Amino acid sequence: MKKYNSERDSIDQIHYVYIYYHPITSEPFLVGKGSYDRGNHAIDVEKIQNATNARCFRYIEDLRKQGLEPIIDRKYYDSEQEAYDTEDILIRHFGRLHLDPGGILMNYIFGGTGGHTGCKRSKETKEKIRQANLGKPCSESAKEKLRQQRKGVPLTQEHIDNQTAARIGSKHSEETKEKIRESNKLYSSIPENCSMYGRNHSEESKQLMSDVMSKKTWFFRDPQNNIIEFKNLNDFCRDNNLNRGQMRNVFEGKQYEHRGYKNIDASITKKPNSNTGTTRSQETLQKLSDSYSRKDSIYLLDSSNNKIEIRSVSMFCKTNNLPRTCINHLIGGKLQDYKGFRKAS
Repeated sequence: MKKYNSERDSIDQIHYVYIYYHPITSEPFLVGKGSYDRGNHAIDVEKIQNATNARCFRYIEDLRKQGLEPIIDRKYYDSEQEAYDTEDILIRHFGRLHLDPGGILMNYIFGGTGGHTGCKRSKETKEKIRQANLGKPCSESAKEKLRQQRKGVPLTQEHIDNQTAARIGSKHSEETKEKIRESNKLYSSIPENCSMYGRNHSEESKQLMSDVMSKKTWFFRDPQNNIIEFKNLNDFCRDNNLNRGQMRNVFEGKQYEHRGYKNIDASITKKPNSNTGTTRSQETLQKLSDSYSRKDSIYLLDSSNNKIEIRSVSMFCKTNNLPRTCINHLIGGKLQDYKGFRKAS
């Protein structure tokens, strides 16, 4: 459609129809009726905060981030009603985005005198409308419209604080917890979600990490109560069949000992066992056994190629003096073999 001419036929013509065009594609995205300076409100920064057409202003803001400004054309009319009628015809011709089939305009409603020109509702009226709509379920199409309108709109700090305050003390239902758990499993199971997927550390990065690890000196008391020191915790744990995480906890004083290795600080003592001197009932022991047992058995092959059924990984590791982390890696496929044990196919 040909763009309108913005020149007036007479100085008495104050009512006009304005159209906003994309500066590159020349596609119209907003149609309205105005008088005097009404057609410039959408690009006036001072009036954006009081705007009612949020998605139109977001569209203009996106253009400005690209260093572009919309093109505005006007056509003047002798009467206000003639301008209203033309506005309504144009909006119906181009269609409203997400509201009409094939629509491209950011307008929410059709034009004409039914467009609520200049209508501003009071806080009391807004509250009445809000109360009347409470509890009403939204249709899927309405949800999609709201989603499109709010897309890309940053939340204010006040809004974020209100959301945080509303969640304090609330608890997720078991159904919600299960949904979150399944979602996290799905996310972590996709290799592309790993920040290092498809990337390798450069030789320079590897050297820097090695230098950082080698600069730190680790001190422990061994099972014979001798003070030992070394530079590489990974190599030491690997050579002595120790768990690196637990050895770090011992070094930092968070754990009393790990397989006889203790912190050199003698002030760190073993915490008293709250169950010392108490005898658990058979029912309690059975519950503990059930809680540590798997619903599905895990099968491993030992060094003699014998098939071993495992119901409790903790009990299996404790009985065979094996680190649980390594057996979990073996079950999960991160290790192919550990001390002769392999995962059965």
